[in-house]
Amino acid sequence: KMKYLKRFAHVAVSERKKYGIPASVILANAFLHSYSGTRDLAKSGNNHFAVPCDSDWSGPQGSYGGQCMRHYKNAWSGFRNHSEYVTTGKFKSLRQIDSKDYKNWAGGLEKAGYSNEPNLGSTLIQIIEQYRLNELDDK
Repeated sequence: KMKYLKRFAHVAVSERKKYGIPASVILANAFLHSYSGTRDLAKSGNNHFAVPCDSDWSGPQGSYGGQCMRHYKNAWSGFRNHSEYVTTGKFKSLRQIDSKDYKNWAGGLEKAGYSNEPNLGSTLIQIIEQYRLNELDDK
């Protein structure tokens, strides 16, 4: 698990700087939805965030449990698409939240219906605090 977090920490930090999403939230969201990189969706589709297909998506895709999910060329492009996904459309209002305010970002993702994950906000906060990922928000 720590290996996964260390592997993607720098990507999360650079995405925070570019998009204003807390690096801790990016990393915790990837960690949770990819089962720390072990989920088929992450392994075969480089989709670490369980980002679904939608009408805007014309890229490669795969079916997982009957649900269409986006596929990416590599993990980095999946991280980038996630940043674009959670700062536009139904998530656009989250951009108003400070890039170090991981608690409100986590709650905001849950309220906006990011995933079917029960208690998404508190689960993300728990992961962030357990692994001290909020320290990345200062980098």
